[in-house]
Amino acid sequence: MSMAASMRSAPWTFAAPWGARGHVSDLDGPVHWIEFTPGDSPDGTPIIFVHGLGGSHLNWCLIGPKLAVGRRAVALDLHGFGLTPGSRATATVQRNAGLLDRFVREVTGTPVILVGNSMGGLISILHTASAPDTVEGLVLIDPALPVLSRIPDRQVGSQFLLYALPGLGELYVRAVMSRRSPELCGSRSCSSAARPTGWCRRRACARRLPATRAGRRSCCPESGTPPSSRPRIMSSPPYETG
Repeated sequence: MSMAASMRSAPWTFAAPWGARGHVSDLDGPVHWIEFTPGDSPDGTPIIFVHGLGGSHLNWCLIGPKLAVGRRAVALDLHGFGLTPGSRATATVQRNAGLLDRFVREVTGTPVILVGNSMGGLISILHTASAPDTVEGLVLIDPALPVLSRIPDRQVGSQFLLYALPGLGELYVRAVMSRRSPELCGSRSCSSAARPTGWCRRRACARRLPATRAGRRSCCPESGTPPSSRPRIMSSPPYETG
């Protein structure tokens, strides 16, 4: 059922430079949203943009107009974000998932395409899982994924718990790092195996090896008599991308 909730024009015009119109719908309280749709009766499946934590409808102003061709394209402000009021009790993932469900059913009508970013991606996932018949497509942009219910690995969990303990975590990290020699740390971060083929494998050397076997043996002064024509020394070997 489309446009069942009471609606009025919003007094704010922050998104007007991108051709969007603001509205306020009553969904157990005022909910602000904008519409990018250029026409009156588009035929395509509506798109709903769901912002992330700390975001608002303005997050979608640059892409909304281009995706509004032939369909409704709207962006709502979740409880406690943008121009939709909220409290600690209402500005939760669960309550905003309920808000999205009502918005889909009472404002845009179903089915819809949900586009969610970060926390908005998580809310979109929760809505799609609970009401798959209302969603025709789901687009996730760097979503915050739901927490798994299974118990984490015991060793990994205990190690992270140890890191988190004030004072003790710092002592543990210092103890672990003190057992690693500077040479070991250096060899791991500057491994000679990372050099491309054709370069000297001494970590302190950044010279391309001569083509001859004799030249390869005498690339560095420490390995023997330097060749008559030493290659140019570079600060770092250039990686050829082909």
